[in-house]
Amino acid sequence: MHHSLNNRVAIIGAGIAGATCARLLCDAGFEVEVFDKSRGVGGRMSTRRSEWTDCDGLIHTAHFDHGVPGFSAYSPNFIEFVKQAHEKSVLARWQPRMISDQDQINDETESWVATPNMSAWCRDLLSDSKVTFTCNIHSLIRSASGWTLQCAEETITKTFDAVIIAIPPLQATSLLKPHQPDWADHAQTLIQQPHWILMGVTSDVSPVLNWELFRPASGPLSLIIRNDAKPQRQQTPGFINWVIHASHEWSQQHLESSIDDVEAALKIAFSDTLGYPFNWHRASVHRWRYASDLVVKDILCPDLHLWQAELGLGVCGDAWGGDGVEGAWSSANTLASRLIKPDEL
Repeated sequence: MHHSLNNRVAIIGAGIAGATCARLLCDAGFEVEVFDKSRGVGGRMSTRRSEWTDCDGLIHTAHFDHGVPGFSAYSPNFIEFVKQAHEKSVLARWQPRMISDQDQINDETESWVATPNMSAWCRDLLSDSKVTFTCNIHSLIRSASGWTLQCAEETITKTFDAVIIAIPPLQATSLLKPHQPDWADHAQTLIQQPHWILMGVTSDVSPVLNWELFRPASGPLSLIIRNDAKPQRQQTPGFINWVIHASHEWSQQHLESSIDDVEAALKIAFSDTLGYPFNWHRASVHRWRYASDLVVKDILCPDLHLWQAELGLGVCGDAWGGDGVEGAWSSANTLASRLIKPDEL
């Protein structure tokens, strides 16, 4: 069976790689369904919404871009893709004022953020696809009629001509093992580092008014962002919304620490790093077990993805195409091209 001529495709993962694949395949006339274990799209391109109450009893809403803070575009094809999203007002340019450890203010390299939150771009890319949430696909079943997917104790009754796996490599291993054991073995070598994030609201204080982003050169923290200073983010006068990234080394050392312990430690590290005692009104932490930076990355797949036409099985994502949003997009873009124009590649 020539799978490239059949158009029912299941995509596992609704992050930027899965969403890009879905968009390109939908535009080419494929029938696409996307499955994600989370309650929303975006993967690490995510924004957390939280309510908090001030001392006067007023309820406020805060938003925290607690995954990818922003991204840059380098290759001509990705720049064009980003430009199209910018023209639709889904992406906005972000050039934050950055402070160094020497207290020097300078402009960070231009980057992009999705608006009004980080998952908005993935939502736009998935607008023509059916998306099923809170569905953790744990096995793939291959038969003469195509692929069926197993979610918890339920079998997705529809059959698909092709399955694309767009989730972190270690999560993909169990899905790949019965069908492509070599791929599963390779996926296990692509170990991704964990990443703890502290999100919170503090009172506004003068020492932090003149910058939006800080990259400490050492210590437990790797990145401090005034989230409400980013384009089209909600601001509350007198308060600041922070997103604080722990370093990968610190996150690995505290991988299984309790939420309370991690929150307390990161608050102390934040005050120590900036040299100022902060009054917290709302705070929470999030652990990304599989973050974007890779500890071990062998030579990238020559095609930036994996694809077996006879099976109708493919894998894409930043671990295969290069770290970051552009790497994930490049991987998805090249894989989608294999399905759309199989005779040209």
